[in-house]
Amino acid sequence: MAITQIVEKIRQSCKALKVGVIVFAAVLLLSGIIWHYAGRTDKKPTQESFVPATETEEGTRDTLFTRDTQLETSSSEGGDSMESARHVKPEQSQAIEKPQELRSRQTSDYSDRSALQTDEHQDLFDDIIEKLHAAENREDIQSILSEMEAELLSLPAEQAASVITEFLNTDDDVDLGMPFRVGTDGRLGAQPTLRVAVLDLLGQIAPDVAMNYSMYIFESSSNPDEWAVAIRNYGRLAQPGNDPYFDSVIRQMVTLEEWQKEPTGGYLEALDAVVFNKQYDLVPDLIELRNKDSQMALVLDMVVDAMVQYDRSEAFIEFNEMMPLMDEVPRLRANLMARADVRDSNQKQIVEEYLLDPGVDIEEKSFFLRLFPNFSRFASERLLTEDKKLPIQEKALIDAATFQAIIEWEDDNRFKDIVTHLNRTQNRLAKYVSSAKRGGLISYEDR
Repeated sequence: MAITQIVEKIRQSCKALKVGVIVFAAVLLLSGIIWHYAGRTDKKPTQESFVPATETEEGTRDTLFTRDTQLETSSSEGGDSMESARHVKPEQSQAIEKPQELRSRQTSDYSDRSALQTDEHQDLFDDIIEKLHAAENREDIQSILSEMEAELLSLPAEQAASVITEFLNTDDDVDLGMPFRVGTDGRLGAQPTLRVAVLDLLGQIAPDVAMNYSMYIFESSSNPDEWAVAIRNYGRLAQPGNDPYFDSVIRQMVTLEEWQKEPTGGYLEALDAVVFNKQYDLVPDLIELRNKDSQMALVLDMVVDAMVQYDRSEAFIEFNEMMPLMDEVPRLRANLMARADVRDSNQKQIVEEYLLDPGVDIEEKSFFLRLFPNFSRFASERLLTEDKKLPIQEKALIDAATFQAIIEWEDDNRFKDIVTHLNRTQNRLAKYVSSAKRGGLISYEDR
């Protein structure tokens, strides 16, 4: 049965739930491809057991998830409630201070329409809007957008940016009836509105102007899809983790309750900025939200998991400080801990403390050891981060180091309560290490 047919059945049986997030979560669940260099399985995660890996004793951990990125969360199917959520603006009481030294143009320049020079190309958008209103299908819309892009790209970058920003200042827009979908290199493959499409194009034509204009969007726009593109445009030239203004923008977006209740495709994709900016201070907010909204749980778990994959060394230190908070999400915690690379002494020590923690029950520890080490990943195009795939030899080396660590723990009396589970993990990893050795991925010394 096609994924779209399955999703439609889920929609029909869950009319009481919000359509956009149901489709998104269902596609995430149904679009997995699972593989490992030493084996293969077709098991997919469930919402209550997010962990993207099998739970068998054989413990395949290298799971690749893909998804149908035709997110319908920002299409017209969302109805009035979705539309109202799009146009809720963050409270001005949350106003954030812009950097003093950003770029040559300040955001105030964009609110003064007289500051922008017009020319013969300004009627381009009048023609585009007229054609879009007359379009009969998505193919026509894509063709019109391609025509617009070609004409703007034919202009000098400064002139094209001026034309674009003047159009954006008019607040004119057209609902394109398409999802918010990320394509190659963070560019959009589909856009819900004309303004979102134009903001996306501005980011390609004039990155500096796009970064500056993003601040105007944060001040004036109530549309989370526009915020998503603006966050990408700003983030491309920002210094991740070292920009208080960017930190505050991301916090505003993530924590706005109206946007949380009716998440558009852009809102969900913009969560990638939390990973990109290494904003660990938002993890408690994400966990609180996942506990309030079961339909968001899978998405938010994947965001938290992606933070560990993005920078294991730093993330393990940060998440170790949040262990009590993770008591509410034991399987998510087990998944995160299973990503440890025990070749790093700090990560190895954190895992040992986790296994010896009396506050972590035996069921969670057993689940962890069935995953460990966990190489699963969620493969998709993203607004800011890149998909980090470990080379196959690197996985084999981590397997070998984990195998040795398991043997050490089996011989350590402190781990006697879980020795049976350790033994199962050792037997599983012995097969992987032996296979890797025969394949030339590791040497005898690596074992």
